[in-house]
Amino acid sequence: MCGSLYNTYEFPDLDALELMRLLKDPITEDRFAGAISKHLNIRPAGTIPTIIPVDGAAHSITALWWLKLQQQQGVWEPDTQWKTFNCKSTKILQSPMHTIKPVSRRTLVVAEGFHEWQPIYSGNRNFDELTPEEQTAPPTPIAKQCYLIKPQEGLCRFGALSKRWDADTYSTGIITLPTHKGFTAIHRQSFPLVIAANEVKSWLNPRIPTFTFETLFGIDDFREDWLATPVVGPEDDTPTGPTKRLRPQYRQSA
Repeated sequence: MCGSLYNTYEFPDLDALELMRLLKDPITEDRFAGAISKHLNIRPAGTIPTIIPVDGAAHSITALWWLKLQQQQGVWEPDTQWKTFNCKSTKILQSPMHTIKPVSRRTLVVAEGFHEWQPIYSGNRNFDELTPEEQTAPPTPIAKQCYLIKPQEGLCRFGALSKRWDADTYSTGIITLPTHKGFTAIHRQSFPLVIAANEVKSWLNPRIPTFTFETLFGIDDFREDWLATPVVGPEDDTPTGPTKRLRPQYRQSA
């Protein structure tokens, strides 16, 4: 995760305190009617709406979707030496990337979902259908299938980290979790961190140290039901097959 965010939202007309209140409750597009601006299918290095904490409240800003920037001839642009559009949760508490200035701060990105690509191997097999030996060193895919991944209900609050490089320049990286066993058939490497409603207030509180959220950084299972639909591509969401329902593994085995 992830190469494309599906329909991200910014909230330019919402009062900061009202935005904070709404983020703590179930999110639906209807609740933000008249106050939202939708951005379709953003790719890395594009501009991504981000919710940041300022003076105890939430504010909506826009940022480059690439955490580490560099300045070229007076212009801030992605530092492509590292792929920092995603931030691995297992490195957040150790990597100097987040403590050197400008220091990373916890933020949110609200979206309907994201796109992911499933590698297709010889014999029309996905990763789960490879032999144990092949899974250790996967062969070169012969094709890739794009999937649209959305929660069964509501919008996503993606956990993110952001930096402020000058008065008008922000950057953001989406936090990615360890591999989810129930997601390997679609994408074996990672799944985004999604902040629950009851976690929003503390997540956006800069006075709470980031190590407090260490348990979130190790999540390796879904915390809600998700829908994965094979589609033509990120610019064409026409389904090409049936939707798969992704459930928490403990619920499947119960």
